[in-house]
Amino acid sequence: MKRVLWSACVTLAAVAPLSAKGPILRVTLVGHSELVRSLAFSPDGKTLTSGGEHNTIKLWHVATGKIISTLTLVGADGDPEQVTTAASSPDGKTLATGSFDHTIKLWDLKTVKKADK
Repeated sequence: MKRVLWSACVTLAAVAPLSAKGPILRVTLVGHSELVRSLAFSPDGKTLTSGGEHNTIKLWHVATGKIISTLTLVGADGDPEQVTTAASSPDGKTLATGSFDHTIKLWDLKTVKKADK
């Protein structure tokens, strides 16, 4: 007896328009010198973490688009390391970053030096 497998994939999307002309761009964040690979919002939504193909992680104030702080990521071998992922802890006190050197770093955000104003 032949078996015939049928597969149907139906995607339904109910999207409410954000405006009559489309989504509104709130702000463009500029400050990375190379490709951005990772983004993570803090639990309260006030801070955005970004990192990528360079050895810096930037913390941004979402409302103003200004850099709060820049963290330098150095690999286990002492060389600059590319950030591949970032995530905030539920309480917003710790940032976890992963990189190409196969390590995960945990950052205490209470001790982060704020950017000069």
